[in-house]
Amino acid sequence: MVPKLPAFGHFDLYHAARRLWKDKLDSLRLAEVEKHILQIERDDDVPGFLAPMIYQEFLQTPHPDRIMPVLRHNEQDVLSLIALYIHLSIQLLEAMRISDPREQLAAARWLEAVGETAAARGVYEQASSKEVKEAQAAKWQLSLLYRRERRYEEAVAIWRDLFNHGSASWKTKAGLELAKAYEHHFRDAAEAHRYAAAAYEAWRSLAKASRQGMEKEEQEWRKRLERLTRKKNKLGK
Repeated sequence: MVPKLPAFGHFDLYHAARRLWKDKLDSLRLAEVEKHILQIERDDDVPGFLAPMIYQEFLQTPHPDRIMPVLRHNEQDVLSLIALYIHLSIQLLEAMRISDPREQLAAARWLEAVGETAAARGVYEQASSKEVKEAQAAKWQLSLLYRRERRYEEAVAIWRDLFNHGSASWKTKAGLELAKAYEHHFRDAAEAHRYAAAAYEAWRSLAKASRQGMEKEEQEWRKRLERLTRKKNKLGK
């Protein structure tokens, strides 16, 4: 179900379009959304930047023919915004049917952000089963949703998959979550240390490649490993 509309009647469609298409379109200007998303092509439309000049000329010589191009431009804007609102609503209502994996993932995040957790979970699950690069991102979002719901076994299963089969970046992120889960939820310091150490090595390889100063993160990793080493040794006595 689409969330209830705000009572004041103002809808930020730019923000909505950005949620779905920021990774797909170079620009989110209405003209670009019209062309690439709504498949609308304007004919003989006055450019928006000329509208103020045309209006000033109309004030000096108030003849209807002078202002008509601006009125037609504004009319097209309004009609396009209505079409865009309808299109966005359909994308959310039928997120399971979205063919573009980037749009589907973005729709799931949007649903989750407005509290439609069950709907978001279904879309994440479907997106994560596809053979596309966005599947790993969908798995990650699904794991975080499971973590918030305290469904740790299901979250851990996803993190293990990302840890074992993902890139160094996924190995770092998933390994850190596994370390946290085993330390604080499962109370297994040895397993937590194992994942933290592996994630730290993956992080180091990324840090070297980026050639950026990451002293603060380095200290956080070392503190975590030292704490887990103390816990592991204490349990081993």
